Amino acid sequence: MQKKSRWFIVLFLLIAYGCLCGPTLYGGTREMNNVVSLDINSVKNQADLVLIGNLELITQLDEVMKKNRFYGKEMTLKFYRIKAVEILKGNLPAKCFLVVRTNVLSSEGKNPSIESLPYLLFLQEVKIDDESFLEGLVFYRLVGNWKGIISLDRTALECRAVDRVAKQYGVNIRERPEDFKEAMRYSLKEQETKVPKKDLHSGAFAVYKGLKLVGDVSQPTTNQTVSGAQQIQSSGKTNDLGTANQ
Repeated sequence: MQKKSRWFIVLFLLIAYGCLCGPTLYGGTREMNNVVSLDINSVKNQADLVLIGNLELITQLDEVMKKNRFYGKEMTLKFYRIKAVEILKGNLPAKCFLVVRTNVLSSEGKNPSIESLPYLLFLQEVKIDDESFLEGLVFYRLVGNWKGIISLDRTALECRAVDRVAKQYGVNIRERPEDFKEAMRYSLKEQETKVPKKDLHSGAFAVYKGLKLVGDVSQPTTNQTVSGAQQIQSSGKTNDLGTANQ
């Protein structure tokens, strides 16, 4: 009886350890492996690249990457082209792809349902093999799995991050996507360039304050500022940076 109890304890510890650590490709801090909470500041700080854009599933890997070394991994990995509309942090290489695991451990929840919709993406560079750097290929993963993909379309299937932000911070991204983008845009600009105190219009200021983003910012009392997202929409430009120079 005691022997069975010891084996049960050992098995429980192994399962708990696996949930905390996660696989190498999806490694991170314990904070990021928490399947429930979402620390928006931690997510953006861990990201090498933050952008607004969409993703396109790659079905024929050999046609894009000129090699068949990924065959056999297609059962557990999905590859996407990254199409950026606006880069908020970092630089997007010419040949870069998003890698999504389809068999992630429960510590990070199930893999996200990705559609042809706009997202705010928090990406972290990962290494897939030893040869990719020779060909100039760069691979990214979503920071914290579902935490690194925030839908900017209210019809999206992947809405865990949106729902968590609403529940945890009281910010409804579905109802105010432009305010959310402007608040994140300022937060990331302040983080990278240490810009001086700046006024945000009332909607973005409320989101910025609600998300507890770090920075020196105040709410204006006169004219509201025009968000960068509105400027992009008016220009009608979309840059497909993920497929350039291939």
